[in-house]
Amino acid sequence: MGPRRPPVWLWVLPVFSAGWLSLPSAITVAGKRGRPLDWAVVAFSSILTFISFFVAPTITIGGAVLFANLLNMVGVMTYVSLEAPKAKWGPTPYAMLGPGAQNEFVLEQAEAARKRRHEAAQLAHNDPGLARQLRIGRPDLPRQYDDGGLVDINSLTAPGLAWALELSKEQAESIVAARQELGRFTEPDDLWRVGGLDMGTYDAIADRLIVY
Repeated sequence: MGPRRPPVWLWVLPVFSAGWLSLPSAITVAGKRGRPLDWAVVAFSSILTFISFFVAPTITIGGAVLFANLLNMVGVMTYVSLEAPKAKWGPTPYAMLGPGAQNEFVLEQAEAARKRRHEAAQLAHNDPGLARQLRIGRPDLPRQYDDGGLVDINSLTAPGLAWALELSKEQAESIVAARQELGRFTEPDDLWRVGGLDMGTYDAIADRLIVY
């Protein structure tokens, strides 16, 4: 899913508390934005909250509490409306999504991984040295670059191929035996031409295979 929208309580809390609890909303957004202006809003809300709770009730000025709360609520609501949408809230946790949204999430993740595979494959084609440095197609090695799940069929061992591509032990060993006989695979199609994979299995994993 895309970035999560600001939580609704940022607006609800100030309104339903009649301004008394505006400060938590201001602090939450300021913590996300982190600019001096944001903390100035927090200071402003803190002063009004202090006045509402401790100062106004001790003086005889009519409507002082109401005015402080109203000013606090309007100020914080305006700030939240302007700045909360610009903050990074992170993705919505999968468990909190409905069934339809979960399907959409899984689809988006799959499409994003496919895009990363395409980009990584292009990089490996254009600059094999850099691809090796980034360990593209090497899920068996520690790395930081996300290649979307590519597997270098010229490098992984039989257990590695079985794990990375969800193949049987026999299928993985057949691939390695063919690779040893050839010296190396020159293209992914070699897996069904000489590697012993049936076409159905090959088609299911074809977009994850890479040689370079």
